This record gives sequence, structure tokens and C-alpha cells, in this order.
Amino acid sequence: MQPKTNRQDGLTLLEVIITLVVALAMTGYAVPQWSRLVASNRQTATVNQIIGAVQFARSKSIALHRDVVLCPDRGDGFCAASGDTWPSRFLVFVDEERGPPYQLLEPAQILLAGTLPDRMSVHANRDAFVFRPLSVRSSNGTVRVCDPDNLVPPAAVIVSVTGRPRSARRLAGGGAIPCPG
Repeated sequence: MQPKTNRQDGLTLLEVIITLVVALAMTGYAVPQWSRLVASNRQTATVNQIIGAVQFARSKSIALHRDVVLCPDRGDGFCAASGDTWPSRFLVFVDEERGPPYQLLEPAQILLAGTLPDRMSVHANRDAFVFRPLSVRSSNGTVRVCDPDNLVPPAAVIVSVTGRPRSARRLAGGGAIPCPG
């Protein structure tokens, strides 16, 4: 025969309340951090996709000895005259007409069509970037990638007159990259 003990298997109400308070405090800290991490990854993916498209257009221009255009896609064969905000789709194509308005004459001209990640807004000071073969000046400009929820600071892709892209977190003078709103 075994002796009786007053052993309890379970948690007291106080232990449950303390556990819930700690879990809620950790969740309150973790969720905003997780949201910032996701926004930062989206922004980085967008910047990398734009840099990749610029590098692709520049290399195709050199390889084909032709003008190549990178622009926002209006959806009907023309570059979108964005004014500042780029839609989520973009095109890279050979420019047969050699000048604005930049348009596709036939679908075979498309070298690359892409879609930018959701939940980021893209703004540029050019409606289109034209890349020209070696020793001829290309379009220079800045593409800004902004988080509409302001969870991460803006980033930019800066395209030089030679067509080389670089990413930046600040303007050349050290100021913040401007985003609408």
C-alpha cells in the first residue's frame, strides 16, 4: 500500500494569468517587428528587381547595338506616362522608333516583362530609361521605392548616365529620399 500525497497536477490561476501576460507582452513586441521585417524584405526585393531590370536592359543594349527601353507598362504596347508613380508592371524592349513616345511595334521586341512586388509604391523622375550602346549617353535618373505604411524608410535605385544602377538609402547630400504622402 502506498502512502497518500497531496500532489496537484495542474496550474494555479495565478500561474495562468502570469503566463498570458508574458505571452501578450511578447506578442505586442514581436508583431510590429515582424511587420517591419516583412516590409523591409518586400522593399529589398523591389529594389533588387529594378536593379536587375536596369542591368538586363543595359547589357542587351550593348549586346544588340540598339537602344533598349525600360519603362512602366501601360498594358497596350506603350510606356505609361507615369508623371511620377509607376504601375506594378514594367517592360524592357528594343526601341525601333528611337524616341518618345516609347512603344512596342511588335511583341517580338519585348526582351523582359516583369511585375513588381505588391505593397510597395514605385516612383521615378523619368517615364522611361533608355539604354544606348557603348560610348553613347543613356538616360539617368532615380527610381524611389516607398512603403505606403511607412514601416521602413524609402530606398532608391540611382541610374547613372552610363546606365549603371546603384541602390541608396539617402540622397547624395545626405537628406532623406522623398516619397509622396
